[in-house]
Amino acid sequence: LQTPRHILWELYDDIGNRHYLVRTNFENSTSGENTANMYNWFAMQELDNRMSKRPINISINGSVAYDFGWSELLKGLSAKLRYAQTFGTDFDNRLGTYVELLRLKQRGGSGGHRWIDEGPFLGDVGGHLMDENNLNILKGRNDNRLVRYIHNKEQYQVNFDVNYARSFGLHSVSAVFSMERMEREERKQTMIKGEPIADYTGEFNGALGDLDLSSDRLVGASLGYIGRLDYDYDNKYLLSFLVRSDASTKFSPENYWGTFYSLSAGWVISEEDFFRSVSWIDFLKIRVGWALTGTDSTGDWTWMQRFTYNHDKGPVLGGDNNKKFSMALNSAPNRNAHWDKKYKHSIGFDARFLRSRLSVTVDGYFDRGRDLLAQRSGASVPITIGADLANENYNAQDNFGVDLALGWRDRIGSVGYYVNVNTSWSDGRARKRDWPATPSFNSVVKDGPLNTGTWGVRCDRNFKKRSGDRRLFSRIQYHQLFWYRCDHRGWT
Repeated sequence: LQTPRHILWELYDDIGNRHYLVRTNFENSTSGENTANMYNWFAMQELDNRMSKRPINISINGSVAYDFGWSELLKGLSAKLRYAQTFGTDFDNRLGTYVELLRLKQRGGSGGHRWIDEGPFLGDVGGHLMDENNLNILKGRNDNRLVRYIHNKEQYQVNFDVNYARSFGLHSVSAVFSMERMEREERKQTMIKGEPIADYTGEFNGALGDLDLSSDRLVGASLGYIGRLDYDYDNKYLLSFLVRSDASTKFSPENYWGTFYSLSAGWVISEEDFFRSVSWIDFLKIRVGWALTGTDSTGDWTWMQRFTYNHDKGPVLGGDNNKKFSMALNSAPNRNAHWDKKYKHSIGFDARFLRSRLSVTVDGYFDRGRDLLAQRSGASVPITIGADLANENYNAQDNFGVDLALGWRDRIGSVGYYVNVNTSWSDGRARKRDWPATPSFNSVVKDGPLNTGTWGVRCDRNFKKRSGDRRLFSRIQYHQLFWYRCDHRGWT
């Protein structure tokens, strides 16, 4: 909309020099340039600007396992220790300079809307379109600085698993105990220097502007204990129970830990005597499940007040021209944040037909999310709050859906093959969140769907005169753009 294809990108003066045009608005004006609009794609393409990214990642993995099968008493018991560590560094370099752009103080035509020379008189300016009095040279910036960004990442994780599985007649029992520990650290460094010279050397001594340095460091850790018990009777009745306790340093020490559970049961109906007469179904199992899960979806250390220390950005007192040292508040902390809660309910079945060549799996679920971590910034936040709020246990929403999987497995001679097809349907409802004071056309509303569709814009119309040139409205306002919702048929 800023640069329609029928409005000129460039103009040539009397001696053939090319000048790139910039449009700051759609009406004539001699002042008030908008820097957001000072852009010309072709001019930027001619700049020798560039950006490079060089990631380096190293992973180390190792494991050791031991089986106690040699002992009749400990038969079925095994243990495994796993260790993984990753190192990563991202090197990003970006060079941006500037280009001179030409702005016309007035355009041709009776309404000042034509991008062609209709001299010799141009309103109050006088002369032709390219006369010096009608030109305004602006500096179009393409960042106009050198930026170097270094991001170091390091993380290690240790898992220790103890497994036990054994059968006693028609009874089968298995159990798992697991411990999981993770620690991570990230270090970010950003160096910026403005006004790079034309013959750029690739280093900061090739730029003449001020040097701005910043750094950040993030550390975090988690610890979890998991226990699971499975029971199977005669391959017909299945029961599974899991409990886990997790700690995260994203929360305050008193809220480190969260405890979660899951319970599921299965019934293999095809193993029952009364079902053996159903010859067209080779296998049929019904499953139900319930679980309480949680996440730590918040930033590091947002439970405590943090500050940013600024040098030479403080107040100037009296006649002292030196700027003082200052501190700025980061986001307002929330020490009461804790693990959010998601109550999951599921039901499904597995079936096989045609001598087990055709398989069908159907799963339906309904999840209730409560105390979901989210940041409030809308109508519920008073304007007197002078900082961004940390995430808090505020949102609530429901999600539901159905998953369907079809499979075919067979052989042609000595060659085996299989084909799988998957599809799903899902939806959700927003129950509680920080509703906007003035909802827009595609806002999520209370008890409304989470998916509001895909939207786009299209322009109302343009005009074409007999002379062949095109023009838009002399003034285009936001309300003259019409929003449309897309569906499978296209624009509606």
